[in-house]
Amino acid sequence: MIDAVIQLIRNALCCVKDWSLFSDTILYDSNKTSEFLGGVDLPSPLNQTTPLEVIISLTQFWACYSCTKSGFKMIVSGYNKLTFMKSLQDIFVDGMGSLAKSNAHSIISNSLEKERVAAKTNLIIGAQVMPIGISFFWLFANSWHVTSTDWIGGVQGLIHALTVMEVTLAVLLYYMIKDGKKKLNEAKYLDEMSHIVLDANEGVIGEDKLPGKKMDERAFSSLSIAATDGGWSPFWTEDIKGGLSDAELKTKLLDETEAVHKSIISFTGTKNTSKTTKLFDATELTHAAFYSRMEGLREFLYFVLNFIAFYGYLLGVLVYYYDDEENDPTHISLTKLFMTNKDADWRGNFIGDFMWTIEPMLILSSPILFGMMAPLKRKVKSD
Repeated sequence: MIDAVIQLIRNALCCVKDWSLFSDTILYDSNKTSEFLGGVDLPSPLNQTTPLEVIISLTQFWACYSCTKSGFKMIVSGYNKLTFMKSLQDIFVDGMGSLAKSNAHSIISNSLEKERVAAKTNLIIGAQVMPIGISFFWLFANSWHVTSTDWIGGVQGLIHALTVMEVTLAVLLYYMIKDGKKKLNEAKYLDEMSHIVLDANEGVIGEDKLPGKKMDERAFSSLSIAATDGGWSPFWTEDIKGGLSDAELKTKLLDETEAVHKSIISFTGTKNTSKTTKLFDATELTHAAFYSRMEGLREFLYFVLNFIAFYGYLLGVLVYYYDDEENDPTHISLTKLFMTNKDADWRGNFIGDFMWTIEPMLILSSPILFGMMAPLKRKVKSD
């Protein structure tokens, strides 16, 4: 939450600077910077820094710290979780006794693989976020006009940092699309399952009524959401608890498999069919489907905003490397939309700042909007 607030402040102020708004105020008086710092005599070129640039630089330094730290943590946690999941899968392959060929065994296996892929994705995303954080240091330095010197590589160092940010952002754009599609597909499936639950006879559901004609991992997770005892949360989806031996992990996996097997029997009514053993609430699935759909649409909106920002900031990099606009290759001129270098640099920078001003507004407001739009849950009482 704090990161979104600071991002909003940072990019909103960058938009103010782009348009030179409030240019007749102390925000643009570099002499005031020294006064605010207690009369410190700043060396050149630091003494050119305005109060507006000081404020922006503080938010950029926060982005440097926050993104670097969170990216590093994602890499470490992703690697540890990936190693842990591979160990669990190896243990699970050894067999789960009489349940080795059951639906429960297949559900556990698929869930372990899904969590392994999620851990790998987390590691990859962390490997993009961390370089973005490091690159923000050059933006921080640029606000203090350090890049006009050769202290940390000069303007070329800044361009290299922006290039790194562009490359990593391109990877994140791919995952925004992937996550958006995943969320929308999940919402569609949950909607389908909600209709199946509504049509269920006496609260139990035959496997032939399920989308895949059998109880797979998606169907089981969906029915667990609709069940009165809540959703399914196997131990491997939680924080990693170290210190367990392979034998202990195998026992936990066996316990989880047996619990899933019992739930399947309860869900499908394959035993004790004379009595309803599990009560489902379709509104729980409808509610989950709504949030999944909204989150999916939000991911695509994130993609649009960040793709436009990606293009805008890319223009600044292109202008640096293709500074002779009269002799630009055709594809470069087309990428710049035939703008002059000056216009492409300014407009690209502004559109990037503006898109990254809208994004945190969406981050901060979407939970409230989703809560207002969400269908009401209905309490279901069992007899």
